[in-house]
Amino acid sequence: MWHREDDGFHSHGKTRKAARLEPMSIGFRALISTMASEALTDGVVTPDMIEDASHTLSLRPMSRQRCVQALVESGLWHDATTIKKCDRCKHMAKRIDPAGAYFHDWLDYHPTHDETLIPIDRLRWERKQDLLHNRQLCKQVVARDGERCRYCGDPVDFKNRRGPKGGTYDHIDPHRLKAGDPSYGNTLSNLVVACRQCNGRKKDRNPKEWVAAGGLPLLPEPEPYDLSATESGSERDQVGTES
Repeated sequence: MWHREDDGFHSHGKTRKAARLEPMSIGFRALISTMASEALTDGVVTPDMIEDASHTLSLRPMSRQRCVQALVESGLWHDATTIKKCDRCKHMAKRIDPAGAYFHDWLDYHPTHDETLIPIDRLRWERKQDLLHNRQLCKQVVARDGERCRYCGDPVDFKNRRGPKGGTYDHIDPHRLKAGDPSYGNTLSNLVVACRQCNGRKKDRNPKEWVAAGGLPLLPEPEPYDLSATESGSERDQVGTES
């Protein structure tokens, strides 16, 4: 899907006001607009998008807050309060997180998620968000695999948000993604620790496709298989159940 922007955006009064208030706000908005477009959120900006954009642009918390304030004050964005005062956008108010935002007049330039022909992208985004908020499951994956990539075996650093050896979670079979499946394939048996490099190279391939493309086969589970730091056995079984 192509991201759409008004050709006159560069000279619009709201753009110029936001730039005066905080020069970084325009690049900040541009980055998040592509995230919202890819995720098919209908213009809703989630707190995770704001955080991811801040890391990409190396923004400090105060700079991030100034960007958000500049976009809201200029009218390019609405926060959870200002959207209720906009007759064109207030119907989206219930979808905004208190720490999130909404692009003013987003649907004037972009199709809704129901109109798109690639609903698989929305499911992938929802799967990612589901996993990011399932801290119990993430802890279980790390407790089992340790902080090593299950493909190359190299140590990973989960605090590294950019480098090739930053820690990520890979879906062994990313094709296990069906509408109506509440797990989206986010199960203990379908997730492994992976470095960003291996995860990026594997992309959306299942194990057979990955090895056929020259990728490294999945390494055996490290010993011992230790989940003692996580929740009870019954809860582990529930998380790890095949869908």
